[in-house]
Amino acid sequence: MIILWLIIAWIGGTAAILGSLMSLGSLLLWTIPGDQKGRLKVLGFSMICAIAGFLLLRLVPFPLQ
Repeated sequence: MIILWLIIAWIGGTAAILGSLMSLGSLLLWTIPGDQKGRLKVLGFSMICAIAGFLLLRLVPFPLQ
């Protein structure tokens, strides 16, 4: 049971960290001129990834013995 929790926590943490960093990067892209539609897709994907990671970490509690 603890191994399954570790795998889920690892996936959730990775998604939360990478999603947050991708969100910051996509917000920095707004400072240079370019395609707005592509930036919105990247920002939307990164926000979904970050939110899903944080929700996964929140909804899967540590297994008690």
